[in-house]
Amino acid sequence: MKRFIKYTVSLAAAALLLSLGACNDLEPWPAPLTERGISREVSKDFFTRNGGNVRILEAYHLQDEGRDVISFRDADGVEGRSEYLDGTWQMTVRTLDPDRLTASLPLSVIQAFAGLGLGTPCFVESIDRIAEITRAGIAHTMYDFIFATDLTGAGNHFLRHYVLINEDGIVLANDNASSNPAEWFRDFDQALGYIRDRYADCDVRGHANRSGIDTFYILHDGKMKQVRFHNNFQVNYPDIREAWEETEYELDPTEVPAEVRELCRNWRESDPQADTSYEKYYFLENARGGFYGYQISENSQETLLTQYTAIAE
Repeated sequence: MKRFIKYTVSLAAAALLLSLGACNDLEPWPAPLTERGISREVSKDFFTRNGGNVRILEAYHLQDEGRDVISFRDADGVEGRSEYLDGTWQMTVRTLDPDRLTASLPLSVIQAFAGLGLGTPCFVESIDRIAEITRAGIAHTMYDFIFATDLTGAGNHFLRHYVLINEDGIVLANDNASSNPAEWFRDFDQALGYIRDRYADCDVRGHANRSGIDTFYILHDGKMKQVRFHNNFQVNYPDIREAWEETEYELDPTEVPAEVRELCRNWRESDPQADTSYEKYYFLENARGGFYGYQISENSQETLLTQYTAIAE
Protein backbone atom coordinates (compact mmCIF):
# COMPACT_ATOMS: atom_id res chain seq x y z
CA MET A 1 0.00 0.00 0.00
CA LYS A 2 1.53 3.24 -1.19
CA ARG A 3 2.15 6.13 1.23
CA PHE A 4 2.96 9.67 0.33
CA ILE A 5 3.40 13.14 1.79
CA LYS A 6 0.56 15.63 2.04
CA TYR A 7 0.64 18.20 -0.74
CA THR A 8 -1.25 21.36 -1.74
CA VAL A 9 -2.89 22.71 -4.85
CA SER A 10 -0.35 25.51 -5.37
CA LEU A 11 0.83 24.04 -8.70
CA ALA A 12 -2.74 23.73 -9.92
CA ALA A 13 -3.41 27.33 -8.93
CA ALA A 14 -0.32 28.51 -10.80
CA ALA A 15 -1.39 26.59 -13.90
CA LEU A 16 -4.83 28.17 -13.71
CA LEU A 17 -3.33 31.70 -13.55
CA LEU A 18 -1.17 30.98 -16.58
CA SER A 19 -4.11 29.63 -18.58
CA LEU A 20 -6.23 32.66 -17.67
CA GLY A 21 -3.51 34.93 -18.94
CA ALA A 22 -3.25 32.99 -22.20
CA CYS A 23 -6.97 33.30 -22.81
CA ASN A 24 -6.66 36.96 -23.88
CA ASP A 25 -4.59 36.01 -26.95
CA LEU A 26 -7.13 33.55 -28.35
CA GLU A 27 -9.10 34.31 -31.49
CA PRO A 28 -12.81 33.51 -31.69
CA TRP A 29 -14.07 30.36 -33.37
CA PRO A 30 -13.86 29.06 -36.09
CA ALA A 31 -10.35 30.38 -36.81
CA PRO A 32 -8.54 28.59 -33.89
CA LEU A 33 -9.86 25.20 -35.05
CA THR A 34 -9.81 25.33 -38.83
CA GLU A 35 -6.39 26.97 -38.88
CA ARG A 36 -4.97 24.25 -36.60
CA GLY A 37 -5.88 21.27 -38.75
CA ILE A 38 -9.32 20.52 -37.24
CA SER A 39 -12.00 19.84 -39.84
CA ARG A 40 -15.22 21.84 -39.97
CA GLU A 41 -17.20 18.65 -39.29
CA VAL A 42 -15.32 18.07 -36.05
CA SER A 43 -15.56 21.78 -35.20
CA LYS A 44 -19.33 21.76 -35.66
CA ASP A 45 -19.74 18.66 -33.49
CA PHE A 46 -17.50 20.12 -30.79
CA PHE A 47 -19.48 23.33 -30.46
CA THR A 48 -22.79 21.46 -30.63
CA ARG A 49 -21.67 19.38 -27.64
CA ASN A 50 -20.05 22.16 -25.63
CA GLY A 51 -21.95 25.27 -26.68
CA GLY A 52 -20.63 28.25 -28.58
CA ASN A 53 -19.58 30.25 -25.53
CA VAL A 54 -16.27 28.49 -24.94
CA ARG A 55 -12.68 29.60 -25.34
CA ILE A 56 -10.28 27.37 -27.27
CA LEU A 57 -7.06 26.91 -25.28
CA GLU A 58 -5.37 24.49 -27.65
CA ALA A 59 -6.30 22.47 -30.73
CA TYR A 60 -4.27 20.10 -32.88
CA HIS A 61 -4.60 17.22 -35.33
CA LEU A 62 -2.40 14.12 -35.05
CA GLN A 63 -2.26 12.93 -38.65
CA ASP A 64 -0.58 9.55 -38.01
CA GLU A 65 -3.18 8.62 -35.36
CA GLY A 66 -6.19 10.30 -36.96
CA ARG A 67 -6.83 12.10 -33.67
CA ASP A 68 -8.12 15.60 -32.99
CA VAL A 69 -7.57 17.10 -29.53
CA ILE A 70 -9.37 20.30 -28.47
CA SER A 71 -8.77 21.91 -25.06
CA PHE A 72 -11.19 24.60 -23.93
CA ARG A 73 -12.61 26.68 -21.08
CA ASP A 74 -16.38 27.10 -20.73
CA ALA A 75 -18.39 30.12 -19.58
CA ASP A 76 -18.13 28.98 -15.93
CA GLY A 77 -14.34 28.84 -16.10
CA VAL A 78 -14.23 25.02 -16.16
CA GLU A 79 -11.44 23.66 -18.34
CA GLY A 80 -11.94 20.60 -20.49
CA ARG A 81 -10.68 18.51 -23.38
CA SER A 82 -12.47 16.71 -26.21
CA GLU A 83 -10.89 14.03 -28.38
CA TYR A 84 -11.94 12.68 -31.78
CA LEU A 85 -10.75 9.64 -33.71
CA ASP A 86 -11.10 9.62 -37.50
CA GLY A 87 -13.56 12.49 -37.20
CA THR A 88 -15.76 10.75 -34.62
CA TRP A 89 -16.15 12.01 -31.05
CA GLN A 90 -14.55 9.71 -28.46
CA MET A 91 -14.34 11.56 -25.14
CA THR A 92 -14.84 14.83 -23.27
CA VAL A 93 -13.30 15.49 -19.85
CA ARG A 94 -14.00 18.56 -17.73
CA THR A 95 -11.78 19.26 -14.70
CA LEU A 96 -13.95 20.66 -11.90
CA ASP A 97 -13.14 23.50 -9.52
CA PRO A 98 -12.94 22.08 -5.95
CA ASP A 99 -14.30 25.37 -4.59
CA ARG A 100 -17.50 25.03 -6.64
CA LEU A 101 -18.25 21.33 -6.35
CA THR A 102 -21.73 21.83 -4.90
CA ALA A 103 -22.72 23.64 -8.08
CA SER A 104 -20.75 21.31 -10.40
CA LEU A 105 -21.58 17.83 -9.08
CA PRO A 106 -25.01 16.15 -9.29
CA LEU A 107 -26.63 15.71 -5.89
CA SER A 108 -26.60 11.92 -6.36
CA VAL A 109 -22.80 12.00 -6.73
CA ILE A 110 -22.35 14.19 -3.64
CA GLN A 111 -24.56 11.85 -1.60
CA ALA A 112 -22.78 8.74 -2.88
CA PHE A 113 -19.39 10.22 -2.00
CA ALA A 114 -20.61 11.18 1.47
CA GLY A 115 -21.86 7.62 1.97
CA LEU A 116 -18.32 6.27 1.54
CA GLY A 117 -17.29 7.84 4.85
CA LEU A 118 -14.19 9.50 3.41
CA GLY A 119 -15.15 13.06 4.35
CA THR A 120 -16.40 15.74 2.00
CA PRO A 121 -15.37 16.03 -1.67
CA CYS A 122 -13.65 19.37 -0.95
CA PHE A 123 -10.16 18.15 0.00
CA VAL A 124 -8.65 21.57 -0.71
CA GLU A 125 -5.26 20.75 0.88
CA SER A 126 -4.91 17.27 -0.55
CA ILE A 127 -6.89 17.17 -3.78
CA ASP A 128 -5.22 15.94 -6.94
CA ARG A 129 -8.10 16.31 -9.36
CA ILE A 130 -11.85 15.83 -9.84
CA ALA A 131 -13.11 15.36 -13.37
CA GLU A 132 -16.37 14.77 -15.23
CA ILE A 133 -15.87 12.30 -18.07
CA THR A 134 -18.11 11.20 -20.93
CA ARG A 135 -17.00 8.58 -23.47
CA ALA A 136 -18.26 7.09 -26.70
CA GLY A 137 -19.77 3.63 -26.18
CA ILE A 138 -20.42 4.25 -22.46
CA ALA A 139 -23.84 5.74 -21.77
CA HIS A 140 -23.02 7.00 -18.28
CA THR A 141 -21.09 10.06 -17.13
CA MET A 142 -18.20 9.31 -14.76
CA TYR A 143 -16.92 11.51 -11.93
CA ASP A 144 -13.28 10.72 -11.18
CA PHE A 145 -11.85 11.70 -7.77
CA ILE A 146 -8.14 11.39 -6.95
CA PHE A 147 -7.13 12.83 -3.58
CA ALA A 148 -5.41 12.13 -0.27
CA THR A 149 -7.02 10.74 2.85
CA ASP A 150 -5.69 11.26 6.36
CA LEU A 151 -5.50 7.85 8.00
CA THR A 152 -4.74 9.06 11.51
CA GLY A 153 -6.57 12.39 11.78
CA ALA A 154 -3.30 13.93 12.95
CA GLY A 155 -2.38 15.42 9.58
CA ASN A 156 0.81 13.37 9.19
CA HIS A 157 -0.16 10.14 7.45
CA PHE A 158 -1.82 10.52 4.08
CA LEU A 159 -2.76 7.92 1.49
CA ARG A 160 -3.59 8.43 -2.19
CA HIS A 161 -7.20 7.48 -2.80
CA TYR A 162 -9.27 6.88 -5.93
CA VAL A 163 -13.05 7.04 -6.34
CA LEU A 164 -15.13 6.70 -9.54
CA ILE A 165 -18.88 7.42 -9.40
CA ASN A 166 -21.59 7.51 -12.08
CA GLU A 167 -23.97 10.43 -12.51
CA ASP A 168 -26.77 8.43 -10.83
CA GLY A 169 -24.71 7.78 -7.69
CA ILE A 170 -23.47 4.25 -8.42
CA VAL A 171 -19.93 3.83 -7.05
CA LEU A 172 -17.64 2.01 -9.48
CA ALA A 173 -14.35 2.19 -7.57
CA ASN A 174 -13.27 3.19 -4.06
CA ASP A 175 -9.74 2.12 -3.19
CA ASN A 176 -6.07 2.97 -2.93
CA ALA A 177 -5.01 1.26 -6.13
CA SER A 178 -2.51 2.92 -8.42
CA SER A 179 -4.62 4.52 -11.14
CA ASN A 180 -4.13 6.80 -14.07
CA PRO A 181 -6.79 9.46 -14.55
CA ALA A 182 -9.92 7.83 -15.98
CA GLU A 183 -9.72 9.85 -19.20
CA TRP A 184 -6.64 7.94 -20.36
CA PHE A 185 -7.24 7.81 -24.13
CA ARG A 186 -8.11 4.49 -25.72
CA ASP A 187 -10.08 3.25 -28.73
CA PHE A 188 -12.65 1.01 -27.04
CA ASP A 189 -14.63 -0.41 -29.96
CA GLN A 190 -13.18 -3.94 -29.91
CA ALA A 191 -13.12 -4.21 -26.12
CA LEU A 192 -16.72 -3.02 -25.77
CA GLY A 193 -17.82 -5.44 -28.49
CA TYR A 194 -16.12 -8.33 -26.67
CA ILE A 195 -17.68 -7.35 -23.34
CA ARG A 196 -21.20 -7.11 -24.74
CA ASP A 197 -20.83 -10.45 -26.51
CA ARG A 198 -19.50 -12.19 -23.40
CA TYR A 199 -21.90 -10.56 -20.93
CA ALA A 200 -25.20 -10.28 -22.75
CA ASP A 201 -27.44 -7.36 -21.73
CA CYS A 202 -24.75 -5.88 -19.48
CA ASP A 203 -24.73 -2.16 -18.70
CA VAL A 204 -21.24 -0.73 -19.32
CA ARG A 205 -20.80 1.86 -16.58
CA GLY A 206 -17.26 3.16 -16.94
CA HIS A 207 -13.58 2.64 -17.60
CA ALA A 208 -10.27 3.38 -15.89
CA ASN A 209 -6.65 2.54 -16.55
CA ARG A 210 -5.55 0.80 -13.34
CA SER A 211 -1.78 0.35 -13.08
CA GLY A 212 -1.64 -0.05 -16.86
CA ILE A 213 -4.57 -2.49 -16.99
CA ASP A 214 -7.64 -1.29 -18.91
CA THR A 215 -10.57 -1.94 -16.58
CA PHE A 216 -14.22 -1.69 -17.58
CA TYR A 217 -16.97 -1.54 -14.96
CA ILE A 218 -20.20 -3.29 -15.93
CA LEU A 219 -23.48 -4.19 -14.28
CA HIS A 220 -24.36 -7.77 -15.18
CA ASP A 221 -26.76 -10.17 -13.48
CA GLY A 222 -27.08 -7.75 -10.57
CA LYS A 223 -23.30 -7.60 -9.96
CA MET A 224 -20.81 -4.80 -10.51
CA LYS A 225 -18.03 -6.55 -12.41
CA GLN A 226 -14.55 -5.41 -13.39
CA VAL A 227 -13.54 -6.65 -16.85
CA ARG A 228 -9.79 -6.28 -17.34
CA PHE A 229 -7.69 -6.26 -20.50
CA HIS A 230 -3.91 -6.60 -20.75
CA ASN A 231 -1.79 -3.47 -20.86
CA ASN A 232 -1.73 -1.74 -24.26
CA PHE A 233 -4.02 -4.43 -25.67
CA GLN A 234 -4.67 -2.48 -28.90
CA VAL A 235 -1.02 -2.88 -29.91
CA ASN A 236 0.09 -6.13 -28.28
CA TYR A 237 -3.01 -8.29 -28.81
CA PRO A 238 -4.52 -8.21 -32.32
CA ASP A 239 -7.07 -10.82 -31.19
CA ILE A 240 -9.30 -9.19 -28.58
CA ARG A 241 -10.07 -12.61 -27.08
CA GLU A 242 -6.42 -12.95 -26.08
CA ALA A 243 -6.36 -9.38 -24.77
CA TRP A 244 -8.99 -10.19 -22.10
CA GLU A 245 -7.16 -10.88 -18.85
CA GLU A 246 -9.88 -11.54 -16.27
CA THR A 247 -13.22 -10.52 -14.82
CA GLU A 248 -13.71 -10.10 -11.08
CA TYR A 249 -16.68 -9.28 -8.87
CA GLU A 250 -17.63 -9.38 -5.22
CA LEU A 251 -19.89 -12.09 -3.78
CA ASP A 252 -22.14 -12.18 -0.77
CA PRO A 253 -20.96 -14.91 1.66
CA THR A 254 -24.28 -16.72 1.10
CA GLU A 255 -23.29 -17.18 -2.57
CA VAL A 256 -20.09 -19.01 -1.64
CA PRO A 257 -20.12 -22.81 -1.10
CA ALA A 258 -19.68 -23.87 2.52
CA GLU A 259 -16.44 -25.75 1.83
CA VAL A 260 -14.93 -22.61 0.28
CA ARG A 261 -15.96 -20.45 3.24
CA GLU A 262 -14.38 -22.94 5.63
CA LEU A 263 -11.13 -23.02 3.66
CA CYS A 264 -10.95 -19.21 3.55
CA ARG A 265 -11.71 -18.69 7.21
CA ASN A 266 -9.11 -21.25 8.20
CA TRP A 267 -6.60 -19.16 6.27
CA ARG A 268 -7.71 -16.02 8.11
CA GLU A 269 -7.50 -17.72 11.52
CA SER A 270 -3.95 -18.83 10.73
CA ASP A 271 -2.88 -15.16 10.41
CA PRO A 272 -2.39 -13.64 13.89
CA GLN A 273 -2.51 -10.11 12.43
CA ALA A 274 -5.85 -10.57 10.65
CA ASP A 275 -8.74 -8.24 11.44
CA THR A 276 -11.52 -10.64 12.41
CA SER A 277 -14.20 -8.06 11.55
CA TYR A 278 -13.19 -7.73 7.89
CA GLU A 279 -13.66 -10.23 5.08
CA LYS A 280 -14.76 -10.10 1.44
CA TYR A 281 -15.44 -12.83 -1.11
CA TYR A 282 -14.85 -12.52 -4.84
CA PHE A 283 -15.26 -14.55 -7.98
CA LEU A 284 -12.58 -14.45 -10.68
CA GLU A 285 -12.97 -15.57 -14.31
CA ASN A 286 -9.97 -16.00 -16.58
CA ALA A 287 -8.77 -18.25 -19.41
CA ARG A 288 -8.23 -21.13 -16.95
CA GLY A 289 -11.76 -21.05 -15.51
CA GLY A 290 -13.51 -19.56 -12.50
CA PHE A 291 -12.16 -19.27 -8.95
CA TYR A 292 -13.30 -18.00 -5.56
CA GLY A 293 -11.28 -15.27 -3.90
CA TYR A 294 -11.13 -14.21 -0.27
CA GLN A 295 -9.81 -10.92 1.10
CA ILE A 296 -8.71 -10.12 4.65
CA SER A 297 -7.21 -7.08 6.34
CA GLU A 298 -4.05 -6.91 8.43
CA ASN A 299 -4.33 -3.92 10.74
CA SER A 300 -0.70 -3.72 11.78
CA GLN A 301 0.47 -3.49 8.17
CA GLU A 302 -2.51 -1.43 6.95
CA THR A 303 -2.88 -3.73 3.98
CA LEU A 304 -5.33 -6.09 2.31
CA LEU A 305 -4.46 -9.64 1.33
CA THR A 306 -6.39 -11.58 -1.28
CA GLN A 307 -6.03 -15.30 -1.90
CA TYR A 308 -7.75 -17.32 -4.63
CA THR A 309 -8.80 -20.89 -3.98
CA ALA A 310 -8.12 -23.79 -6.28
CA ILE A 311 -11.82 -24.62 -6.02
CA ALA A 312 -13.55 -23.52 -9.20
CA GLU A 313 -17.24 -23.19 -9.87
